[in-house]
Amino acid sequence: MLRYRAGSLPVGDVDRARLEPLLAGDVLTVADLGPDLAGRLLVAGVAVPAE
Repeated sequence: MLRYRAGSLPVGDVDRARLEPLLAGDVLTVADLGPDLAGRLLVAGVAVPAE
């Protein structure tokens, strides 16, 4: 479960492993996160697109 200011987002073990670098401050691509997780993060406002 990823908790953030606006609520929480359920994540599985695979997604958790993909999220760790992002939470550590790394910049990741959609390919790094996978399109489903990236989309959920964008919709939730947890991640924003980079230039």
